[in-house]
Amino acid sequence: MDGQLNTSGIAKGARILIADDDPVLRELATTSLSNGRFQVETASEGLEAIRKIGESKFDLLITDLSMPGADGFDVINAVRLSRESRHMPVIVMTTSDDYVSIERAFAAGATSFCAKPINWTLLDHHVRYVLRASKQEGEMRLARRAAESASQLKSNLLSVVTHEFRTPLHQILGFTKLLVNEIEGPLGAPGYKDYAGHIHEAAGGLNRLLSDMLLLTRSLANELQIQEAQIPLRDLIEGAIERASAGRQANEVVIVDKVPGGRDALLLCDTNLIMRALEHIIENALKFSPEGAQVQVVAMLAESGAVILTVQDTGPGIEAARVNDLMQPFNQGDMSFCRSKEGLGIGLAIAKIAADGHGGRLLIHSEPGSVTTVGLVLPASRLVGDQGLESALSADGAAAR
Repeated sequence: MDGQLNTSGIAKGARILIADDDPVLRELATTSLSNGRFQVETASEGLEAIRKIGESKFDLLITDLSMPGADGFDVINAVRLSRESRHMPVIVMTTSDDYVSIERAFAAGATSFCAKPINWTLLDHHVRYVLRASKQEGEMRLARRAAESASQLKSNLLSVVTHEFRTPLHQILGFTKLLVNEIEGPLGAPGYKDYAGHIHEAAGGLNRLLSDMLLLTRSLANELQIQEAQIPLRDLIEGAIERASAGRQANEVVIVDKVPGGRDALLLCDTNLIMRALEHIIENALKFSPEGAQVQVVAMLAESGAVILTVQDTGPGIEAARVNDLMQPFNQGDMSFCRSKEGLGIGLAIAKIAADGHGGRLLIHSEPGSVTTVGLVLPASRLVGDQGLESALSADGAAAR
């Protein structure tokens, strides 16, 4: 709307088009609403109203439903099909007992209605109310569009950054691996091989971080696709343990693999996604456990047949009120720049995405100063082949049930 706002929040000079084949009603409506607040134009039938709406911008349409030729329903349909006027509010006029026409008008896109005979005093208030509501709806529509645009920009930026970073990262990873393995012969000084190893490890960490960011982006955009394959449960767990503990000192944390019985059972899942989720959970346990503590990785079956992969540590624990927050992206217990632990706080968010994407759940049981158990629970349908896993929940895994 153009013009200055008055105390009611309605723009002075709001343009109103009144369409009715009754000249007396048009005259009364014009007199009632032309009070210095609105600019009123009239149309004697539907086609004239459609033409005027196509030629000029109006803030409100008031139309009779029963008109010769193009009736009020035709006018409403034309308004809603037009890109320029589709959000314009429409008040329809009809007799108070014509319920069928009123329902039909709302289905076509009418905003409100007033019953004949018109109460002209109330019509002014009715018009102001509809215009005010339309203004607020327009502001919310603009805000929603801006939010969607910002969200799309964020997604596009993350995708572009991830893609553009990966090409040089793959080159760094490839050439440093050649250096570490001394493919062309021994390096000049022993320290160079260590340097190359550190570069290769750092590049690998950055590559995994970019992969996680892309995964978060796809999940937020509802574009996550699960690529299913069968993998031995033993290989899945051992692969996650190996990746999570890579580069850490052997005496930092002792990892206990407690996979009972069915070590050759097959899991139907997105191998990379589930392994990355389990890797993140193990990394968190390693990161927050005291030196020399044990981190236990346990696989078992729940009574329902669901597969439960748990990771237990004896770190500082988590307050119950913080558990749900830690499943959100970029949320650590301490996100300040001077925090003692590295990371963006996306590990548990990735694990939750993986669990949800497979129809499962991520469960966390922890108390400050006590054992923390994080469980990746997958449906029984995900387990194929040998189902000789431990059926009863052990004491270690009871908290994850």
